[in-house]
Amino acid sequence: PTPREAFLEGSRSSFRASRVCWALGALACLVLAPSVAPRLDRIFISFMSPGPIAGGDYPLGQRDVVVDVDWADFLAGHDLMWAWEWSAADGYLLQLASADLQSCGATGGGCCLSALPSGTAVGLAFCVASASVQRWRLAPAFGAGVGGGVGGARLLSAATGACLVDSGGGAVGLGACSSAGSVWSYRSGLFLRADGNASAEGQCLSIDSGRPFCDGTICPKSLAHTFHDGMPLVSRTYQNGDRSQLFSVRAVSSGGTDVQENLVPYVWSSSAYVGNGLLGVRVHSEEGDSTVLRLVIDNIRLGAGKMRKPTGYFRLLTRAPGTQLHVAMRQHLYNASLHGTVADSSTGQVLLSFSIFVCADLSLPVVVIRADEEHQQLQQQDALHQLPQLEWVSTGSSEFAWVNETFANSVLVYAVVGDDCDGPGCVGDPHIVVRRAAGVGQDALWSRHAQWWAEYWPQSFVSVPVTRVEGFYYTQMYRFPSSDRVLLHGLMGAFGPTENFNLWRDYVWDMNEQVMYWIAPASNRPELSRPMQRFIEQGDGVAAGGLWMVHDYVKQARFEGRDDLLQDEAWRRIVDLVVDEAGMREEQPGKLTSINGTYHYGVNTCNSPEYVCFPPFEHLACDTKMDCNFGLAQLRWGLSTALTLTDQFDLSANLTACGVDIEWWRDLISQKLVWYPHDESGFRLDANCEFRCPHRHFSHLLQIYDLETVDYYDETPSGKPLLKSLMHDSLDTWYRITCNRSNWFNEECRGFTQCGLASMNAVSGRADAAAGNLTSLIDSVITPNGMYGELVYFTHPNMFAPVAESAYCGAASLHTMLLHTSPQTGVLRIFGGLPQSWRDVSFHQLRVDGGALLSAARREGRTRFIRFSHSKGASLRFIVVEDGAWQHELVGEPAGALNMVGDRIWEVNLRRGCHVLVYPKSHRPSDLTISPVARNVTEQHWFGYRWEMGPML
Repeated sequence: PTPREAFLEGSRSSFRASRVCWALGALACLVLAPSVAPRLDRIFISFMSPGPIAGGDYPLGQRDVVVDVDWADFLAGHDLMWAWEWSAADGYLLQLASADLQSCGATGGGCCLSALPSGTAVGLAFCVASASVQRWRLAPAFGAGVGGGVGGARLLSAATGACLVDSGGGAVGLGACSSAGSVWSYRSGLFLRADGNASAEGQCLSIDSGRPFCDGTICPKSLAHTFHDGMPLVSRTYQNGDRSQLFSVRAVSSGGTDVQENLVPYVWSSSAYVGNGLLGVRVHSEEGDSTVLRLVIDNIRLGAGKMRKPTGYFRLLTRAPGTQLHVAMRQHLYNASLHGTVADSSTGQVLLSFSIFVCADLSLPVVVIRADEEHQQLQQQDALHQLPQLEWVSTGSSEFAWVNETFANSVLVYAVVGDDCDGPGCVGDPHIVVRRAAGVGQDALWSRHAQWWAEYWPQSFVSVPVTRVEGFYYTQMYRFPSSDRVLLHGLMGAFGPTENFNLWRDYVWDMNEQVMYWIAPASNRPELSRPMQRFIEQGDGVAAGGLWMVHDYVKQARFEGRDDLLQDEAWRRIVDLVVDEAGMREEQPGKLTSINGTYHYGVNTCNSPEYVCFPPFEHLACDTKMDCNFGLAQLRWGLSTALTLTDQFDLSANLTACGVDIEWWRDLISQKLVWYPHDESGFRLDANCEFRCPHRHFSHLLQIYDLETVDYYDETPSGKPLLKSLMHDSLDTWYRITCNRSNWFNEECRGFTQCGLASMNAVSGRADAAAGNLTSLIDSVITPNGMYGELVYFTHPNMFAPVAESAYCGAASLHTMLLHTSPQTGVLRIFGGLPQSWRDVSFHQLRVDGGALLSAARREGRTRFIRFSHSKGASLRFIVVEDGAWQHELVGEPAGALNMVGDRIWEVNLRRGCHVLVYPKSHRPSDLTISPVARNVTEQHWFGYRWEMGPML
């Protein structure tokens, strides 16, 4: 065992023995490194370091990073939320999520009611230890307040003894404790102001929609309503387009009617969701009926790769039929579970609570639902009749099975949707599965499920200062394995399409499938890529996806350091596809045509996918004829990669045996194949057509990213136009025409448009633009629940087709901003795509081309250290894109592992089983901690049910 394992086991003899073994391992690392051992005063024992470090602990005698991440706490700040409320805790008044009932004082706990610097005004401040955050106490009030809760009371400042009063103008402040105007009641999670005068205007503590998140403490006048004693109240959660929140309280007339709009999630774009990569569950209300919740269950195998088949849903019924519901939910990222409560919106009475998870153990892929009765009259004789009820409504032909267990105050359900396959990874007979699951029991299933996710998260770590970007990143890292880890991920995944508009087949090959897997290589999460790798290895989709799809496979293999996959699987598939495009010899050049000694691609057959000049741009339409950049980029990548792998693995004889004239391919790539058509505005569609119409695809720019057959940093003279200006002109033209908001048709500026822009700007020296593209993606087209879809709206809000890839490729763009290796030069650029405004960044165990794992910390705008490791050993060239100390002499631990090989370019030699720390000689770090950066608490819980989606223009 490692010393840490032995220590935790409590075995002294094992602990001493392991120390000896690991000390010998440290000596071996130091001897193998091309250097002398470091001085004794530099030895740092780190085997008791907390936190997960892939590969176990590292040898004694060498410093190592300490990973200080409490994953449960870290991810809790990014949980998806539906509904917020006020709470009193530890003497403070907090505005925070209903599931976050915790004492104030912890950073990020919410917004606290506190005195502003003037001493008389009151506002909201973050719940951190500071002089401005005040304690409050409840004092007996004069007269009656609104009934229920704690009753009428005065809110007194513990520091001054002054009362919370209406200070006019829609604000509150501290004032004299008079008999009127300062009485508050707590009801349904809200503090309500009431002075006993039935004709007076009642108010509630809330967030002002026109101000930043932690500001404004009283309901705007437009949402304040008249209260009187005994009137039933309706509390609702609203969130505005600026992401600020406000709470309204409405008095309900004696007739019981409530004209306020329903805010229960009722469409795909605002639904909550949990899954295990085979089955998925979405939760929202029934269309047009907010009295019933639907728990929609889908199986990814039903129609996979074709038009997806609907399955069905549970209707979750309460004992109060006909009552409009108020739903509060929390979607936990850490353990992939959903918890919620359902209340009667007219009275605030909680009707039931529920929790859902889909067991991550695919040997028992069941949906587990527990619905608990919350009423106080549980001991009545008809209690069982009043328990929440679940009824299954089938919308497809798939077989469905479920088993329920009824207890005194709850119903526990095990459910599964069958599929139409009978092999490994298939559900099989759903009746057998649910009976097995019920026999195993909820606790055991939960343990297996929670363990899977607890092992999944620490495989890598990323923390950035823009909190909504960080939350978006982890939402996608949660959603991908929840949505599909069995088959090639389609447009739907496990969270569609039952009761939802569905426009496309599940697999679309001109861009969607290819960008789906950008998220995987750097993530160090093999669960994401395995289905795609199996799909390619089985030969499925290779022809449909072309060389671009095989590029995904090659990139994943290179990032994992899997030379066996490159040699045994990738090489032959690339060769077959290149033969089809360029032939085997010059006499049989495939789809190429020689014109004046230059070979042109796809004469009269090439195309740029989905480029259409819609009105009012139809007069700019142009027909592509030859040398489409979409096809040329793939052919150039295929030729280059086939030849590179041939040389790397000494496969020349194999290539010749296939009938290929190697020299023909070498001449083609070096001089005979036409270069990319371009003009003064950038890369064209082809030789005949310039780029003139809004076009969401970047098919004409694949050579920039992600095939990267042109390199912004390649300074080798080539006789080609200056690449830097050509690449930037191309991006500017594409953005100006496609994402120009002055054009009414800017719907073409879609999700994958913006993640494509982010990645292309990141690899071409435009860090600020890359960050802007990524935040624009999140702010403009990502749905409230962190997903992505298109066709908003035609005639109905459900006409919104799920398209999974754009959110995923947005998360992948963040990887590219952090780390990027040039395919042309082989140099890794670290932090090359990060703007200077992102002053604090940390990441751990991200993969790069070649299979190395990197960790790094950037604080106050300066990179403190970088950690390199490799499971097999390798050399890696890198440059840290930062002014200052990193442009001068660097130090590597152990000594001798680092050499300068060019202008600011360094080479690190990695031994198998050892790691290397690198830092500027002038700034030797004493703190090697990898931990989350400070958060902007206004951007926590960014996703959930934030606003009603309108047309995305």
